[in-house]
Amino acid sequence: MNAAGGQEQIERGAAWILHYLGEAFNDSFTKVACDLGLLLAPKVMDAESACAMWEEENCPLRAQRIILHHLTLFFERRCITAPEQKLHELKQGALLIIQRFISGTKQLTMPSCTA
Repeated sequence: MNAAGGQEQIERGAAWILHYLGEAFNDSFTKVACDLGLLLAPKVMDAESACAMWEEENCPLRAQRIILHHLTLFFERRCITAPEQKLHELKQGALLIIQRFISGTKQLTMPSCTA
């Protein structure tokens, strides 16, 4: 085994350990990562909020994918919005997506998702 192969195995092992620790001890893992100056999102945006955000900006699916692709490349990790499948379920009506609120004389409507 050459030095590069040994280093690759060490990195794969370290990645596995970190993945396990991140899942098993999420709060501690996040705190230590932040202490080290690593950028971690403390939570993921729920599907309803993500859907409302894209809809409010009239952002079609193709544009959403492009934006999320660039964010993923920049931050070197998956974005902090809900998975596309959840947004698709909202569009298909699998989840409750339209709610009407009356606020004084102004009527607000939660938008449907364009994903």
